[in-house]
Amino acid sequence: MLKRKYDAEADIPEEAKSFYVEKDGAWVLQLEDMKTEDDVARLKKALEAEREAHKESKSLFKKLEEKIEALGQKKDNPKQKDDTKGKSLELLALEQKQKEYDERMAVLEKEREALLAEKKNNAITKALREVAKGKITESAFADLELYASQFDTTENGEVVEKGSGKGVAEWFGETIKSRPHWLASNTPSGASGGNPPNKTLSQNEVKLQKLLEKDELTAREALEAQELNEAIKQEAQQQ
Repeated sequence: MLKRKYDAEADIPEEAKSFYVEKDGAWVLQLEDMKTEDDVARLKKALEAEREAHKESKSLFKKLEEKIEALGQKKDNPKQKDDTKGKSLELLALEQKQKEYDERMAVLEKEREALLAEKKNNAITKALREVAKGKITESAFADLELYASQFDTTENGEVVEKGSGKGVAEWFGETIKSRPHWLASNTPSGASGGNPPNKTLSQNEVKLQKLLEKDELTAREALEAQELNEAIKQEAQQQ
């Protein structure tokens, strides 16, 4: 039986000498596709490294299983979960308080805006009533107050007409000319700069008067009232 390696060439059978080559002072069997000792050594080293890697993977897997098992125990034990996540629960409580605070502030802001709007509307209504006091009938004040939405207040509290910037007195002096039916029976026409109370109403004035006699106007009727008011103003300017 042939050996893989012989120490001396003389020890090799004569008929097999052609299959051996000298390497590192010995005669080594050399066949085609045959693995050398170096190949075997490299293969052995790679196999050992693979075994070590497998051991490490097995160790990591075991640690992972232990962590999963521990998490499962915490899930089944609410008290332990609270203890380990106390900081998170505290943060959630703070976030809830912040949310409640923000909601409360939003409500207060809406209330503040409503109060400011009411204060502005009261100031406008008061200014309109004061400028018309003693000049129009009591029933006409309701019609007068319908024009409050056409006014705004400045930073110093002055009431002016939107767009034109006219003061309440100037606006009233112009408007009363086309509203003779507002005039009090004891108010001279010259005092208000308007037309005589017994003046025949125009078609537009009659339509507007009928609209203003209603307790509540629809959006379309309110728009129609504004258009009629503008038309009456233009008629008064042309006279």
